[in-house]
Amino acid sequence: MDESLALSAQQSGDNVDERFLIPTKITIPHRSSEVLRRQRLVDFIHEHLDRKLIIVSAPAGYGKTTLLVDFSTDTEIPVCWYTLDEGDRDLTVFLAYFTASLRRRFPSFGRQTRQLLEQGTITPRGAAGAVVADIVESIPDYFACILDDWHLVNDSPEIVQFLDRLLHYLPEQAHLIVAGRSLPRASLIRLAARREVAGLGPNDLRFTAEEVQDLLATYYRIPVSLEQAAQLAEESEGWITGILLTTHTMWQGLLASLLQGRSASVPLYEYLAGEVYAQQSPEMRDFLLASAVPRQVTAALCDHLRQAEDSQQWLDLVEGRNLFLTRIEAEGEVWYRYHNLFQSFLRNRFQQESPTRFREMHRRAGEWFEEQGHPEEAVEHYLAAAAYEEAVRVIEACVQDFFTAGRTGTILAWAEALPPAV
Repeated sequence: MDESLALSAQQSGDNVDERFLIPTKITIPHRSSEVLRRQRLVDFIHEHLDRKLIIVSAPAGYGKTTLLVDFSTDTEIPVCWYTLDEGDRDLTVFLAYFTASLRRRFPSFGRQTRQLLEQGTITPRGAAGAVVADIVESIPDYFACILDDWHLVNDSPEIVQFLDRLLHYLPEQAHLIVAGRSLPRASLIRLAARREVAGLGPNDLRFTAEEVQDLLATYYRIPVSLEQAAQLAEESEGWITGILLTTHTMWQGLLASLLQGRSASVPLYEYLAGEVYAQQSPEMRDFLLASAVPRQVTAALCDHLRQAEDSQQWLDLVEGRNLFLTRIEAEGEVWYRYHNLFQSFLRNRFQQESPTRFREMHRRAGEWFEEQGHPEEAVEHYLAAAAYEEAVRVIEACVQDFFTAGRTGTILAWAEALPPAV
């Protein structure tokens, strides 16, 4: 199975079929009304829109995505959005999503880029040239394109080469905002010398001691000394941002206990996640674990995972409690996604407490995505469940379409993930 998949992938064309594009990846996430706006950071982005590139770089939990959503809702210029994942390391896939993101705001965009995708042979130089030509042809006004979670593609040489080439020739009306946990591996020195790049780092995104002290007093009525606030700001690893950015009253007791009850050996984000989890009812904890298995969920998917029919009520409750859940509306459907740190905590907790049930949730997720016509997600979950026969069945059913769509990187990854005996 592995050898035939790899051979076919190498021989296939690179014509991407937009049926395989996930609309939530190019949709601006929903902004909660209870999340605090950090206006000084939004203003920084506004003030530096004369640069070709703005970088927002910090570890997980520093509020990068929240900041960019705030900017998107605050600015008057059109904003295109693209949330990256590991599958976007393939230049063909990346270019298809990048084009689709711009076409959402500018439907006439993409004549040359789409022709390139249809022809098949795509190079970083050719892809960047087509994008630049299409911008000049179709987008005369100023706009911004946000690439979120850039660190997930930063190790792809062809993606980095594309970004380098694009930035070199990018027209003045176009501005890229790249956010991730690491700096892009592009030629930043040249851009800096030309004053074409600006950036926000951990020190900019981190709450200062004064901000922590003010927020705790203003929103939670918790008086703390400047020394205590400085300790929180220093040790928080950014994750305190998720609490300090929201005005929800449930955090008051948690923040108060945090100042007294945490062992220095426990990372702060693990302590916070554990405390948040422990405060929930057994039923809520069970829902949190099940709904954290897929990367993002709908109520119908949660119903299938839990074999229940009340998941929408639970999702509404989780969202209402500000339990690090983001809502994304795309093409008439509502999806939900946990903050990646909280999701990682829940997945690890689930896998440790009940590994058999954890794998069963992956298998059920695979069933649901297969039934809904999402083969890539189905295979991902079947592989995680070690349900290799089911994974092979889906691969064999969709492999030709994926070859035709230029998803060679995906096919090769599947081949490598399958055990040799399959």
